[in-house]
Amino acid sequence: MTILEKIEEMNSERGWSTYELCKKANIAEATLYSCKRRQRNPSNDILEKICRAYGITLYQFYHDLDGNSELTDEQKETLIVFSRLNKDQREELMRLAKLFIKNNR
Repeated sequence: MTILEKIEEMNSERGWSTYELCKKANIAEATLYSCKRRQRNPSNDILEKICRAYGITLYQFYHDLDGNSELTDEQKETLIVFSRLNKDQREELMRLAKLFIKNNR
C-alpha cells in the first residue's frame, strides 16, 4: 500500500473527506491534491501534520503501512474515535482516563 492509499484508507475509516483532513491538519487542500495528481508522496512535514490530525505518530503511520501494526482492533478503534474529537474534548477525555487509572490503584 502506498502512502497516498494509506491516507485515503484512514480518511475512509474516519468518514473524512480530503477537505476535512486538510482542515484538521491545517494544510492547504491543494497540497494533497497536488501529491495525488503527481503521484508523489507528501513531505514528512505535511505527513506529520496529517498524522497529528489522525491522532497517531509518524512511526505508527509507517509501521501500519506495511500491515505490521502492533495495535489491537480495540486500540485502533480507540485512536480513530480519539482523532474525531476536538482539542478540548481530547484533553477532557485524557483527564478522565487518568482519573480512572488513579482511582483503580
